[in-house]
Amino acid sequence: MQEAARDYPAAWDSMAEADRLTNGRREVRIAQESLAMDWLEHARLGPDQQRFSDIVGKVAPILDRAASTAQRARKADLLAHLGWAEFLRSRDGVATLAPDHYYKEALKTDPQNVYAHAMLGHWILWHGGKVTDAREQFSLALAGGSHHDYVRAMQLSGYENVRNDEADVELVRVVGDMVIKGDRVDPENRSALWAIYSFHFDSDEARRQQLLAAVPPADQLATFSSLFDVPDFDQSRFVSREFYRAILEEAAGQRTPALQTLLSVRPKLTRDSAMRNEIEQSIKRLSVNTRQSTEE
Repeated sequence: MQEAARDYPAAWDSMAEADRLTNGRREVRIAQESLAMDWLEHARLGPDQQRFSDIVGKVAPILDRAASTAQRARKADLLAHLGWAEFLRSRDGVATLAPDHYYKEALKTDPQNVYAHAMLGHWILWHGGKVTDAREQFSLALAGGSHHDYVRAMQLSGYENVRNDEADVELVRVVGDMVIKGDRVDPENRSALWAIYSFHFDSDEARRQQLLAAVPPADQLATFSSLFDVPDFDQSRFVSREFYRAILEEAAGQRTPALQTLLSVRPKLTRDSAMRNEIEQSIKRLSVNTRQSTEE
């Protein structure tokens, strides 16, 4: 119950007492190991938790003990989480063994281990590696079929941490795939996508075209509508949303809807709106194109 409520320190104390009362009964130790892995996966710093190393110091000995005798699949899970423990410890500035040492050992033990693939993908991005290499690891993790939400969380976190054009494009791809497959997209991830569209579509034409060329505009339009046509959308961003929508509609060959979108937003433009000139130019261009298409 404490673990379900994510009160991990209390759960850890209760499990340690259960271990003492049963003299290390195997079922209790397995539960203790699972708790250790769960705590690492959800480790967060707060007022009462100032360092990741404090968590790692508690759970790593339990995982290390278990990994020495565990069977193949379980051992790989334990090794992968030992790697994640080292990653968390490195966040405190503590010199440690590189996390990917454990990830690779886990994959030697079980080449299909979902945790190891997901964590290795995250580490590749964190360590400045190639987006294509990380994509391969995340694909392998998703193909495993288990711990799906965790893999998605690692995937999103990995790309959001990078913050370059290539990672931006990949994040748009990933969220689009999530929308198609019915995966949950959290508000934080939605905000990250909004920041990407704001940056690329409000920038120069080259950066805008980079995003449009990387992911089919029709697919992006569907994802964009799913994420931002929602009741709780911030209405102060209404003009920007419709402007971005029109860009996607035009890129997808939907010129008439794009024109209608811009015409609908025109009355809301203030005299000093930063988008006024570009929207007016777009309306003029689309009006000519639409008229020519009609005449043809």
